[in-house]
Amino acid sequence: MLVLVFLLQPLPGLALWLASPLLFLVYWYGVRCYRQPRLAAGLSLQADGQLRWWQSTLPGGALREGCLVSEFGLLLRWQSEHAQLHLHWLLADQLTATDYRALARRINQFNWQCAATKHADK
Repeated sequence: MLVLVFLLQPLPGLALWLASPLLFLVYWYGVRCYRQPRLAAGLSLQADGQLRWWQSTLPGGALREGCLVSEFGLLLRWQSEHAQLHLHWLLADQLTATDYRALARRINQFNWQCAATKHADK
């Protein structure tokens, strides 16, 4: 697509010279991402909000209020055993449709329980 832009709308020599490092870096980054090995990681989410990762360097911990659910991805917010907050996006295409819906439903239930607990404490 980008090649078509340059073929249809050629840049003057100076602009091409200035844009070439950026184009090379974008190309290099794409190749690097493509060649990066994919590791299958597992996620276990308990009813009490305890989160565990399998085959991943991410630490486990407890879910925190404010996890987001959208049709494109899930934002997980959790606190590890060392009281460190973590954020991680799980995109919809990283999971099967059934697993994505189940995880989204569980995150929504967790958010609703947090909200109900907040209002009960007031």
